[in-house]
Amino acid sequence: DKNNADAAFKLAQIYLYGQESPEKIPANVPLAIQYLSIAAKGNNAEAQTLLGQVYLNGTGTTKDLSKALALFIQAADSGNADAQNMVGYLYHNGIGTMVNNTEALKYYLLAANQKMASAEYMMGFMYQNGLGAPQNLSESFNYYQLAAYNGIANAQLQLAMLYTQGKAVPFSKTESYAWLNIAASSSQPDIRSTALSARALLEATMSQDELNKAQAL
Repeated sequence: DKNNADAAFKLAQIYLYGQESPEKIPANVPLAIQYLSIAAKGNNAEAQTLLGQVYLNGTGTTKDLSKALALFIQAADSGNADAQNMVGYLYHNGIGTMVNNTEALKYYLLAANQKMASAEYMMGFMYQNGLGAPQNLSESFNYYQLAAYNGIANAQLQLAMLYTQGKAVPFSKTESYAWLNIAASSSQPDIRSTALSARALLEATMSQDELNKAQAL
């Protein structure tokens, strides 16, 4: 039942990671997998997701991509946003299955509807590139904007590019500059470097008034 599944999941976490207090319990991955399996069979979505990760990565067991996908789908269909996002990723990249962007889009949407920022970004990417659905730059912009406000640096960069290109939204140097400014503070070196380079090029084409407006945004 649910209580047994929840208890098994708690034990699985203890044995998967180990515990320091209130008493020291060393990690025991094989035992953790046993408890995760019990909890997953009891329809504990978090256990299904974590067990999926175990099989995806081959943590303490043989890597089994198809089993990982099946577990993620179970959890995703129970409403687990992490699992929904992962199913989207696996279908999009053909891991444990054939590439299926229609299914990828479906599961990314479920996760995005739960405000998962990485799924919002992927929805923008899928619509921008016509993957799983016809290309729709307006939808792409909307999802990139959601992801950008939720801190996804790549989405911030994509918004800047869309404003520079005048696609899906009116051409705007000031909006583009403002998003490049934000992306330039990213902790990801490649995105930061791209944003800084693009900002310098854009700045060279802007008047002082445009720069003042952009920096005020």
